[in-house]
Amino acid sequence: MSYPTILELHAKGLQMAIDEHAEHEQLKLNTLRGGSSGMLSPDGTPLGPDASCPRRALLRAIGINIKPTEVRDQILFDGGLANEIKFYERVAAAWAEYGGEVLSEEECPTTWYTSNGTKVTGRPDGVLVLTKDGTPVRGSELKGVFSLWRARDVMEGKPKFEHMLQSTHYMWQLGLASYELTYVSRSIYVTNDMANRYMPQYGAKLSENINYYYYQWRPKKRGDGLTKARITEEEYLAGLPNNRKLDVPRSKWPEWEFQAVPASIKPMCVSFDMRIVDGAVEYRQLPDSAWTKTVITIDGIRQYYEATADLLVGPPGAKLPPEPTNVDVDGSRKNYGSCNYCPLASKCPTIKTKQELIKAAEELADK
Repeated sequence: MSYPTILELHAKGLQMAIDEHAEHEQLKLNTLRGGSSGMLSPDGTPLGPDASCPRRALLRAIGINIKPTEVRDQILFDGGLANEIKFYERVAAAWAEYGGEVLSEEECPTTWYTSNGTKVTGRPDGVLVLTKDGTPVRGSELKGVFSLWRARDVMEGKPKFEHMLQSTHYMWQLGLASYELTYVSRSIYVTNDMANRYMPQYGAKLSENINYYYYQWRPKKRGDGLTKARITEEEYLAGLPNNRKLDVPRSKWPEWEFQAVPASIKPMCVSFDMRIVDGAVEYRQLPDSAWTKTVITIDGIRQYYEATADLLVGPPGAKLPPEPTNVDVDGSRKNYGSCNYCPLASKCPTIKTKQELIKAAEELADK
């Protein structure tokens, strides 16, 4: 008898996981999800990336998947699950010394209802509680870093807007005063010139997560001009007090004589503490950064779900909200659109009603 290879078995197992998830999704029809958290601005504009779009949330609630999970996607999802398992295993072991335990997402679900009775469910990644009385102390949302560009975003020292929305939603529903959003990278990412524009300079906050190359511009041994030589970190630090700018031929601008250039990003764990002040969200990078205000509000999240719930139970001709505006946590607009990577991007600008959206989504799903 011929047996399949390990590779074939793994591929089949991945597909089985995809099929199982699809079946589980059918049990949640007409339910809105915490994983699709979004918010509306005071003027009613949806804010966030395509994942926070009320149109996408509506389609998910009625069971239309415009972006089916592929086997390669499931590999990534499995990586995220493995990341969570090991992360909370370490946290739970240390938290037990304080007399507490960590509740998993199955043990701390959230449920609430909009004004028209639509159910909204969510599953926070973890909640720290005290064992003796079950008092919740702090909530936790964990995100894996699986690419250089996500690592670069983390190096900017601020959380992603959509991740803060999801964490805020759970913090609000759990009634917690504190929530922690954590990014974990378990790989070494080699950087490039484009990514280096966003990397911390040597000695700055988060620079401990960077491996640097060290250089000095020195006179050439033969002929005129300068050459860039690799040096040690000790030599770089020794030269900093007298560092100066030099005019280097063929360089567009003056170069520092001593330079530290990011080479790679180390495995890392970066956390942001969150709190709600007067209905608005603030965050700080742990352990000791100052608090920073965001545009995220509890009312904005509530209104997002209210508007999406009204669409869900509304008539076919119900008018859709506008397409989302992609913003950063401080409210500044990002330099790329929310809908750039959405499968409906080419059609959405002309879609105005619920019926038109469902028709376009069904056509896309049937392809």
